[in-house]
Amino acid sequence: MKVSFVVPCYNEEKEVEQFYNKLMSGVKNIDIDYELIFVDDGSKDNTFNILQTISNENKRIKVIALSRNFGQQASLICGFKHAIGDCVIELDVKLDLPFDIIPTMIEKWKSGYEVVHTQNKQKGNAFTRFFKRIYLKFLHLVAKIDIPLDTDEFKLYDKKVIKEICSLTEQDKYIMAITSWVGFKQTTIDYSTKVKSKSGKNIFKKAMGVASSGIIGNSTWPLCLSFWVGTILNIACQICFTVFTTLACFKVYLPVSAWLFPTIVMLFSLLFMINSFSNVYLGRIYQEVKGRPDYIISNTINIDEK
Repeated sequence: MKVSFVVPCYNEEKEVEQFYNKLMSGVKNIDIDYELIFVDDGSKDNTFNILQTISNENKRIKVIALSRNFGQQASLICGFKHAIGDCVIELDVKLDLPFDIIPTMIEKWKSGYEVVHTQNKQKGNAFTRFFKRIYLKFLHLVAKIDIPLDTDEFKLYDKKVIKEICSLTEQDKYIMAITSWVGFKQTTIDYSTKVKSKSGKNIFKKAMGVASSGIIGNSTWPLCLSFWVGTILNIACQICFTVFTTLACFKVYLPVSAWLFPTIVMLFSLLFMINSFSNVYLGRIYQEVKGRPDYIISNTINIDEK
């Protein structure tokens, strides 16, 4: 049995070596053969050099450097495609991850589960947990995809699941949703650890990008939204006209502009909404038609290029 650990990295020079040491401390007590694949997602700091030093000391450590920052999802796909283990464990560079539950994840896999999620009951603050729950419930509603709440970038996949995920040709992959979409037998392990959030001014922007990929890539709901927006605006317009007519019956006359203005605004807002959602899907079609790869590799260490 061989386990592949896949770890995307982006500007992690301050933590990647400590992360590696903590992970190795947890793995050495487990009777498994393993490989550890670090995917450097175009880091601008000293991350790659540190990974190079680590890989020189341990030939089980494999490093893939991408030519630029392609994003976490593309980095994971790159790592998945190069993993040769019977199962793959996805990790993020966080020092507070509970590596002691890895044996439990492997036992769940051995018992027949093909995807093992981990669910952190203390991830983030109450504000971020609330909005993540709302988002996942909304995604389940519009895309019929059941994603466990509070799941982490810390889960195990059987190699057959990895094969199916990597076989998908779509771009802007949202792996959390794809994992639920492909099916197979899945389970969840709960843990409770206060994990420090990574700082950075682009965290919110990146989170919104991933969230939009999850909705647009897995649901046609935005196309249907224009119908409901039109219906709501039409009802509001009818209520407005009813009020105006009632006022006229009581000899309270409004100028013509009072009748025209809400009508014009309603029509133009409806047209803009329909056009904006059409453009979103046209943009996605444009990206798919180009057929560009998810990532470009610039360098590898201890790994045979596929």
